Amino acid sequence: MTLKYPLLLLLLLIIPLLIAWYVWKWRNSNPTMSISSVSSFGKIRNSWKVWAMHVVFSLQLLGIAAMIVALCRPQSFDAKSSS
Repeated sequence: MTLKYPLLLLLLLIIPLLIAWYVWKWRNSNPTMSISSVSSFGKIRNSWKVWAMHVVFSLQLLGIAAMIVALCRPQSFDAKSSS
């Protein structure tokens, strides 16, 4: 398999930048609340909505990566049919 535009694979370098931006945004945007005692909140687990948000972002990154690979136009070559 060959690529018609192999230099477009450099666009895949955007993916780590998007991940770094997402982590930075996630860490800096969590709301806080002041309370006198946290003992009653110790056993509460994260909601499934929190994890779903991360899954959606991961699927978006997968879609971006697939579009970049599609832009490179992979070409298959069959030696038997070209002779």
